[in-house]
Amino acid sequence: MADDREALLLRFFKNSDFQSIGHALGLSDDAAQKRVSRALQKLRTYLSSRGVVATATALSSVLSVNAVMPDARRCGCHAFGDRAGRNSYCHQRHCNSYSRFLMTTLQKTLIGVTLAIVAGAGIYEAHKASQLHDQIETFRQQQAPLLEQMGQLREQRDAANGKFLAMQK
Repeated sequence: MADDREALLLRFFKNSDFQSIGHALGLSDDAAQKRVSRALQKLRTYLSSRGVVATATALSSVLSVNAVMPDARRCGCHAFGDRAGRNSYCHQRHCNSYSRFLMTTLQKTLIGVTLAIVAGAGIYEAHKASQLHDQIETFRQQQAPLLEQMGQLREQRDAANGKFLAMQK
């Protein structure tokens, strides 16, 4: 049971791969993977006997998500400046998970900022295109009377040329 617990802690709370788990427990990679899988199944069976029904996959997902959340109540080495506690299991577990939490938060923030910039650029470009479309429409409206006047001037010119040619004959 202690090996199962250690396998789950290494996998989900220290985010170790199966090779590292196998090395820590003196197992092969495949045996470490089986150990984690069987430990998850045992945990699922235990929880279902207590009324919590979940698949092993769902349980694995919940453990993965919740393992990276910091637990400041149990790890006060940063809050209290405890330099001696920085080598403790508590410090290694929670401060490392806090680092992972910060990294995922940083990644989410960067992705969010990037998406906001891309969306903002798209909105800006659409706004500029709309403004240019409005300007083109305004120019067309201003051009219509001028084209009509040009047509009238051509007619007048042609009439004047006709009169001139008639006078010369």
